[in-house]
Amino acid sequence: MNLSVIVPAYNSRSLSRSVESIFVSLGNARLSSEILVCDDCSSDDTMQELRKKYPTVKVFSLSSRKGAAAARNLGISNSGADILFFMDSDILLNNHTIKTMAEALKSADIVFPKITMESGRLFYPVLKQEESYPIVSACFMMKKSSLSKMDEGFDEHYGTYLEDCDFFMRAKLTGLSASYCKEAHVVHVDKGERDFSERYFLELKNTLYGHAKLGKLPLRTGLYNPFSLRVYIKEVLYGLMNYAWFNWEKADRDQVRLKGNRIFKGTGLSAIPIILRSIRSHSKDIKKTRKKAEEIRKFYGKS
Repeated sequence: MNLSVIVPAYNSRSLSRSVESIFVSLGNARLSSEILVCDDCSSDDTMQELRKKYPTVKVFSLSSRKGAAAARNLGISNSGADILFFMDSDILLNNHTIKTMAEALKSADIVFPKITMESGRLFYPVLKQEESYPIVSACFMMKKSSLSKMDEGFDEHYGTYLEDCDFFMRAKLTGLSASYCKEAHVVHVDKGERDFSERYFLELKNTLYGHAKLGKLPLRTGLYNPFSLRVYIKEVLYGLMNYAWFNWEKADRDQVRLKGNRIFKGTGLSAIPIILRSIRSHSKDIKKTRKKAEEIRKFYGKS
């Protein structure tokens, strides 16, 4: 059994810590393995430092900034293993994470671990529903043969954000099984306060794209559907309230806590031009989106 660890990265200050944790966890797993770091055109010295400190790590670079979806696909296309282990560059593995998940993968197509923040706060899964099937790609393992049954890997039109929800919905539609391996534990690096303006735009734009692309297909999965017009309206209202609901480092998924979890450094009025921008961006690509919608309905059956 061999394994490829695929790490998308962009200006990641925690990349070295993540890679070090991979080496330790792989040593305990005793698997034939390779580490593939897929650089999304970092503008800092992250990759130079990585090559110097870890010369055995394979580094692949995108020709332009395309997002996490394209970075993961780059890793998939360069993988020579039977098992794919995806983890973000701000994830730290425990000593036996890979070994534990590889054992669990023998009876499932996809395996995902318990994720906590460095502060100890539970990141995923929090809700009971989230234990049945993953919707986030921060860390998971899957069989390459299972991936080949899907219509494609990660949809690169999303770039970054919500591309993982789309991926797992299609995995569920394909009939792939998933198992929550709570014995496996990883840590998500705390990021602290920052301006989420660009993230807010991408969340809005990608919600509209996913809604137009997937249509009613998400209803067949039984998973939480972030690609509905109802969710888009919620996102608009949260933006006007300057509430970063997507910042799971601070936000509880079952309640709204406005204090100390802002999208913008200013006021909620900053959301208005971003909302309009998301609509314009979606409208600009509507022909491509409709074509994508036709393809996916043909592959998974009309709904």
